Amino acid sequence: MSVNQISGIVSGLDTASLIDALVTSRSGPIALLQNRQSAKTAELAAWQSFEAILVSMKIEATRLGDRSLWEGNHVESTDEDFVTASAATDAAFGSWDFFVERLATAHQVQSQAFDSTAEVVGSGTLTISGPAGPTDIDVAAGTTLADLANLINESAADVTATLVRSEAAGQESYHLVLVSDATGELNRFTVDTSGLSGGTTPDLASNVTDGLDAILRFGGESGLQLYSATNTFENVVDGLDITVHKTHESGSADRATVSVSRDVEALSTSLSDFVDRFNSVVGFVNSQYSYDPDVGVRPPLIGNSTLTGIAGDIRRRIMSPLSGFEDATYKSLLGIGISSGSDGTLKLDEAEFRDALENDFDAVANLFRTNATFDGEGVRWLSAPKDLLLGGESVEVAVTTAATRAKLEGATIDLSGGITIDGTNDAFVIELDGRRSEVVHLTHGTYTDGDALATAIQRAIDGSDELNGLTASVSFAEDGGSTGHFEFTSTKFGSATKIKIIGTSGGAATALGLSAALGTEVAGTDVEGTINGEAATGKGQILTADDDTTWSGLQFQVTDDGTNGPVTFQASFTEGIGGNVDRRLVELTDSVDGTLARISGSVERLIDRYAEDILRKQDSLDVYRSFLERKYANLESVLNQLQSQSNFISAQTSALTTSSNG
Repeated sequence: MSVNQISGIVSGLDTASLIDALVTSRSGPIALLQNRQSAKTAELAAWQSFEAILVSMKIEATRLGDRSLWEGNHVESTDEDFVTASAATDAAFGSWDFFVERLATAHQVQSQAFDSTAEVVGSGTLTISGPAGPTDIDVAAGTTLADLANLINESAADVTATLVRSEAAGQESYHLVLVSDATGELNRFTVDTSGLSGGTTPDLASNVTDGLDAILRFGGESGLQLYSATNTFENVVDGLDITVHKTHESGSADRATVSVSRDVEALSTSLSDFVDRFNSVVGFVNSQYSYDPDVGVRPPLIGNSTLTGIAGDIRRRIMSPLSGFEDATYKSLLGIGISSGSDGTLKLDEAEFRDALENDFDAVANLFRTNATFDGEGVRWLSAPKDLLLGGESVEVAVTTAATRAKLEGATIDLSGGITIDGTNDAFVIELDGRRSEVVHLTHGTYTDGDALATAIQRAIDGSDELNGLTASVSFAEDGGSTGHFEFTSTKFGSATKIKIIGTSGGAATALGLSAALGTEVAGTDVEGTINGEAATGKGQILTADDDTTWSGLQFQVTDDGTNGPVTFQASFTEGIGGNVDRRLVELTDSVDGTLARISGSVERLIDRYAEDILRKQDSLDVYRSFLERKYANLESVLNQLQSQSNFISAQTSALTTSSNG
């Protein structure tokens, strides 16, 4: 029976309010639990906000500890309309002037005018000869000018055929234009149409554009001439590539200046971001201690020792002198422009930081990155798994066998009378690392100089499409007098790098002294050794600690050439602030095992327990309310019955009185 049904109409009591008051008198424990739940919910939100700040700081710590940041450089051209540049991480620093004399062009020829693209060009064989050798194109009877263009484009010739329409005095005409697919003098081609008959044979001996190398002058218009088959000049200065886009005016003082320097701006920005993220940590902690009694709202983490302990630990890792840096130019961030304010925040003096970089770059870099120093030359540290702690460790790298390149040597040849290369002996096939070239051809001519012939061989290899950039270095080693032999050396180290010369009809093997080497595959060797006395595997020059060892995944590059036999190096590691702080922040913010994940999980479980207790007590109150409602409903019912009986008795008494009086 509901409250509305026992509204006290008989008793005159406000039973609904009375029941509410009785229930409310017993709801104090629920209110207490709800307050505790709200406080813990606010605490959970605070921990989650703090974790987000730490994750943001971890990103910057990781960046600061990354060696690639400290190896980065800044490349700038004063006039990118003419010259742009790119630089490898190990590029030389400096500033150089360049004058663009000529851009590379592709060889282009055109035919005489044809009245129609449907005009028959005859039948037979058309031969296009380029740096890769001749390509014969079979032309069937009835082939039109348009058909011929398609045949050329479908062939293996490295040219593109196009039909160009022109009109003069209302008369249409068409020219067949062939353009080399690559720029430069070495990519010129010839077209032999003498094998065609029975139609209008295209005359393709007319040059529209000569295939020319780009010319770049180093130092200005009167400087050293540099040549490139493309508009990109590779490794002009150690690690620096130059791309030209436009020629400078002859006789002018125009030039483009290219400079390569350390990317100090990126370093300064990264450190500034790191400082800002740490200051966000400090700001959050300070906000949890900003209690205003007039407002009366306590921050959810006020007085929390875990919070202050975390912040203090991070500060110590950032500002304390680093272990192993006793003899370094800079031992802590205090010496490179970082100072601490009265509120615990950090401040970066960028001018002082840049001065420190200028004074001793490596000393500054080593404050942030993990670094290895060695007791000798011929080895460098490459990488290590993130969970491998190297700071303060000393690791022995024992090299028993140095890595080698693949090297194929020919037999001795005599150049005293010159070697003539022509269509009978200009072809060969080379296989590098299992990838086989197409038949490549040497430039025809008589060679009396071994280096010149080695250059011709090198150009033929480098021009191969099938090798897709793979190459081997070709040199001529003198054996005495006018004799010598050719050496083919891989650019890479290790057992995976291989060289094999394959003979062809009309091959160059005999002329080059390579007959005995035909079909023989030579390979390099991998470095062999141990890391701290444990097994390691070599791949080229890279020595990696095996998976089941203490140093699993630790990698070194061994550049020692093995001249002095087995050699041992001692690597001493120091851990920079970037790695140290990053590692601590990982421990704090890991989503599964992190400190904050455990704290948040504990708070969440407490919130859930409060919710269960509140629900249980609310159920008990609901039962109590139902009991009161039934109790007061029964009271009203009894009162109603008593009132009815009273009314009946009163009525009977009144009736008797009336009858007696009558």
